[in-house]
Amino acid sequence: MVVLSHLREVQQCYEPELLHDRTLRGKVVLAWSIDANGTVRAAKVVKSTLPGDAVATCILNAVRGWPFRPPQGAPTRVVYPFVFGTIPDSAVDEQRR
Repeated sequence: MVVLSHLREVQQCYEPELLHDRTLRGKVVLAWSIDANGTVRAAKVVKSTLPGDAVATCILNAVRGWPFRPPQGAPTRVVYPFVFGTIPDSAVDEQRR
């Protein structure tokens, strides 16, 4: 799946903001169309629960450049939620044991 192969790009949008706010968590929902050539068209942010727009805008710009396999028939509309959160320090300590 194309989205999964680009998760590192999405992570690179989130991590710089996480450095400023270690409690940063939320969801960014994007919608886009894939045209007959597999090119992303009409991409937009549907909803974001993250403060500010830096993460959502970064992901949106990344998605616009992702190549998809051309859909059969009509252009395809995609709505995809990207969910962000951090692992509490206590959970990390527990995993290390």
